[in-house]
Amino acid sequence: MLSTIDVRHHGAKLRYTVLVLAAMILVAGSSARAADPFKIAMLPDTQYYSEIPAYNEIFYNQADYVSDTSKFSFVTHVGDIVQNGYSATQWAVAENAFGRLDQSGIAYGVSCGNHDYDSYAPPSGDATSFTSHFGPQRFANKSWEYGSMSGSGGKSSYHIFDGGGRDFMSLNLSMNSPDADLAWAQSAIDAHPDIPVIVSTHEYLKHDPAGRPTQAYTQTRYGFTNVNSPEQVWQKFIGTNDRIFMVLGGHWHGEYNQTSTNIAGKPVHEIVADYQGAPNGGNGYLRELHFKPDEKKIEVHTYSPWLNVSETDANSRFDLYFDYDEAISPPAAPAITWTADVFDADSDISTNGTLVLAMNEGDGAVAVTVNGVTFAANSGSLWTEGGTDTSRTDKYAGGAIGSLSNADAQELLDYYEYGTGVGNSLARLTGLTVGQEYEFQLLVVNDRDDHAGRTISAGGTTSSGDEFYTLIGVDHTGQPVVLTGVFTADETFMDIHIQESVGANGIGMAWQLRAVPEPATMSLLGIGGLLALVRRKR
Repeated sequence: MLSTIDVRHHGAKLRYTVLVLAAMILVAGSSARAADPFKIAMLPDTQYYSEIPAYNEIFYNQADYVSDTSKFSFVTHVGDIVQNGYSATQWAVAENAFGRLDQSGIAYGVSCGNHDYDSYAPPSGDATSFTSHFGPQRFANKSWEYGSMSGSGGKSSYHIFDGGGRDFMSLNLSMNSPDADLAWAQSAIDAHPDIPVIVSTHEYLKHDPAGRPTQAYTQTRYGFTNVNSPEQVWQKFIGTNDRIFMVLGGHWHGEYNQTSTNIAGKPVHEIVADYQGAPNGGNGYLRELHFKPDEKKIEVHTYSPWLNVSETDANSRFDLYFDYDEAISPPAAPAITWTADVFDADSDISTNGTLVLAMNEGDGAVAVTVNGVTFAANSGSLWTEGGTDTSRTDKYAGGAIGSLSNADAQELLDYYEYGTGVGNSLARLTGLTVGQEYEFQLLVVNDRDDHAGRTISAGGTTSSGDEFYTLIGVDHTGQPVVLTGVFTADETFMDIHIQESVGANGIGMAWQLRAVPEPATMSLLGIGGLLALVRRKR
């Protein structure tokens, strides 16, 4: 696809048209450069320092501390710079603070929080004051590369900075980023294929209850439309990018961190820190991220330059794994190539080559024939997890699948099989012939209201030390989909991974395996010899 982004680089405005290629990019230059220790400063929710005159000096003290380029390589503010976005007085305090960063020349990025809006009128509020102070014009003549989404007023921007002799990207995204912002952010990442990414956004993680909220604060509180909850931002963007290794947020008072696994099997460190509930509007506490490349770790410190005190409890001082070369390494080449089509005709059932085995899944399933392919009755489970029962239901019958002309085709989709627990489900095809090309088809459908907008993803590998990668993601809400994967066996087994959205369970109604082209000799295997079903947690 083609994406166009505006970039400020050393004061010059450049426009890049980026061709995003679905190919593997071999990374050279960055990983060859020296890797020295360095630090990033994270400023959370400074709103009370801006609002209350007695606390202004705390903000200035923080700014003086993080402006020291001998200490820090980059500074990111996660939003809520001020308490009242319409207050010129509060913005003047913020200008005084950030003016100190400007004078030092340190690279920095700023996210827009909900308190930084002038007003909250739906559908998207008014952040004119934020834009006038921290829009693209502020970064026009900076020494580092800057880019922002056209029309966002700088609420979504990126910054390329030097950390220990290597390039990093800071993505400062709008709060509860709409799909358009996420698409722009993806184009920025794609335009910098060899750089690891840190995301800063105001609302992302909370500590009580712990995790990513499933409701967007700007939607439930202000009625904003076309926004995404933190969980949706993970599902649609962060979890599907193999080079985002950290997400920083504020908004929710307190501290918490967790490490999730993205679609490429890499760790994503997610952190929330907001100290405004402490005395004096936060007592000047901020976060320091100490990158130590030789030790492959990031030390997270919580420190107040105002008090000259460090917090050392487990939520305030902890270490995280990070390896630059791993962060920028592309996913392994796919072992299986997938396509997806809406299942709306009997002819969508493949008759290529020779049938090895076809199974109709689900409780009470019967043998049915569609397009000349007979799917055998199977009362077992497509996905299993030790002794845990697999759930089945027939609530998906009718409705979206009623348009199929063949009643047997509808029967294939009458029952819904899914593995219990959290993570992707895995089916292991065994007894394969090395060098033989195979075609695997899986039928899925989702007609549940509470699963609207979810996708089905599939992957595969013949490596015993396998990882899961998204090779195809299709919104299957309310319509039947047939996933077709083609692979050449280089071992006697193939692991088929299926999941519904990132980290969710695999689903399936019926499947078939075919040998294509037709082999010279082919022995049909029994169900026990062909399919050994296991369940993997991520």
